[in-house]
Amino acid sequence: MCFDTVEDGEKFYTSYARVAGFGVRKSTTKYRKGTEELIKRDMVCAKEGFKNTDVDKQIRIRNRGHIRVGCKARIQL
Repeated sequence: MCFDTVEDGEKFYTSYARVAGFGVRKSTTKYRKGTEELIKRDMVCAKEGFKNTDVDKQIRIRNRGHIRVGCKARIQL
């Protein structure tokens, strides 16, 4: 698919994710050097990646369920 702007792609993927039943978050952004022009953005499933186990070894305040489970849904705009 081709989009005219990165923002158009974000709107499309956000609405697609809502229909498909998952949330999205912005993962990586890249701007053109010397300007604030956005040239690349990665959007991933909200459950992409895995929990950082180093943080888990520190003081536990309360136990929570795992949110990051390694989902592979992603789009690069």
